[in-house]
Amino acid sequence: MDGKVQSAHGAIASLPAGQDEWWLVAMGAALLTAAVLFLAAGWRLHRDRQRLCDALDQFGESDFQSVPEGLDSLTLKPVAEAWDRLMPRVQTAMAMLEWSARHDPITDLLNSVSFKLAVQAHLAGAQGQGVLLVMGVSELKKVNDSLGHAGGDQMLCALADRLRLAIHALADGFGADEEPLAGRLGGDEFALFLPGEHQRADIERYIQRLQRALGEPLHIGSQSLRVKLSIGVAVGGAGAVEPQYDQLLAAADSAMSRVRSEGQGGYLFFSPAMRRAADEILEKELAIRHALERGEFCLHYQPQFNLRSGIVDSVEALIRWNHPTRGLVFPGDFIPFAETYGLIDDIGDWVMMEAIRTAARWNAEGRPLRVSINVSPKQLYRIELIPMIRACLARFSLPPELLEIEITEAAIMRHEEFSLQRIEGLRRDGVAVALDDFGTGYSNIAQLMSLPMDRLKLDRSLLDAIVTDRRQQVVAVALIGLGRELGYEVVAEGVEDERQFALLKTAGCDYIQGYYLAKPLPEADLFARIAAIRADMQTNMREVPDRGQA
Repeated sequence: MDGKVQSAHGAIASLPAGQDEWWLVAMGAALLTAAVLFLAAGWRLHRDRQRLCDALDQFGESDFQSVPEGLDSLTLKPVAEAWDRLMPRVQTAMAMLEWSARHDPITDLLNSVSFKLAVQAHLAGAQGQGVLLVMGVSELKKVNDSLGHAGGDQMLCALADRLRLAIHALADGFGADEEPLAGRLGGDEFALFLPGEHQRADIERYIQRLQRALGEPLHIGSQSLRVKLSIGVAVGGAGAVEPQYDQLLAAADSAMSRVRSEGQGGYLFFSPAMRRAADEILEKELAIRHALERGEFCLHYQPQFNLRSGIVDSVEALIRWNHPTRGLVFPGDFIPFAETYGLIDDIGDWVMMEAIRTAARWNAEGRPLRVSINVSPKQLYRIELIPMIRACLARFSLPPELLEIEITEAAIMRHEEFSLQRIEGLRRDGVAVALDDFGTGYSNIAQLMSLPMDRLKLDRSLLDAIVTDRRQQVVAVALIGLGRELGYEVVAEGVEDERQFALLKTAGCDYIQGYYLAKPLPEADLFARIAAIRADMQTNMREVPDRGQA
């Protein structure tokens, strides 16, 4: 190294006079230029790096239009070129995502969220008035069941296409300044918002033309079908019945549900009276839910007298509601409502658990009574029914022979095969099953012979005039004899007086139940009344022979 330095020094020394200074200046300038170029390249790299970082930050904030400008450093130029190729793809993908987020994936109409936002924006405007139509479509469930959900989706798409065409076709004659908004709310419900203020007659003409356009036969697979539209109509905006979107939708949906419940299609304008009715329904629903939570329901028990043994060995459990303001409310005032509005399962579960718990305690105390519980059609069709009954019997250690389930003819015949499977399952578990309200339903003799039942309960309507009406007496006596010959025990409900009792005992009836013995009683009064019945009936039983003794 020292030799090389000495050699360079010698070379400089050998230069002609005056040139050594020039050479040194040139070398310094070259070094300075190189340093400047190096610093400039580093600065450009730092600048381009910062620009790229800023673009990435904007990208992370969903700004997909931002492009890093002027990336001229050799190191980052390939990155800029790759960015230029990537961004159009990202922008296309994001546009598709944004469109998908706003539209229904099956029909391409606005989805419920976007439809709501669009209507809200219009209602908030200076001329924010309009009419909302909620349309329920019939036949979708049938198509799904027969052709699968692909067929149902095809039906929805066809209806959406017709709705778009109808909107354009009807625009000229309706006189609206803005085009209507169409959306799918979900399931089989569509919505249409007509901006502006319109006369009722004009709205009705529009709906009638819309019904004709959408009501033409649809060809789905190999099937041709007509749909029925159930349309609820609500007017929104300043001074209207329902000024805001949520209230507007609830109003139109309420009117649509009213039309749909009648099963014929058509349209109905919402009215304040319907709102009051809806508020009453909501109030009653909340009251029933609170009753379950607060323990306001209770069971009363009506004795069933065994005409063979001369004792009360069974009771029917009947629900009552200790209402905080109305007092004791009977099931006819709330059970049909509960069945209609989806509350019957919770009530039925409570009745089942409470009745089994009580019967198990009686059995443990040495006072065994078979308890009979009514099961509604909706409860019978629940998959959880039999497992729930098994769980209750096991939890409270009640022998299954001390439980009986009462089912009506109508419930069985609505879904006969499935119902019979449930009944057979109960009987395999040792639970007795009674056919309730027999004589008022659909059973013919052939069906009666095949029903896997333990008891038949004659409806009270068959006994109303059994003493004074010879024909009714003949029918009742014949049914008792038929039931017994087929191996069923026969229970007569609604026995009100001693003459009915005497006739039924003579006819060979197995059990009687009714106010002649006792009304449904709270548990606190039950066993005292059972003791009194036994004492009272000992005399009557001796005085009235049954058919086997006559």
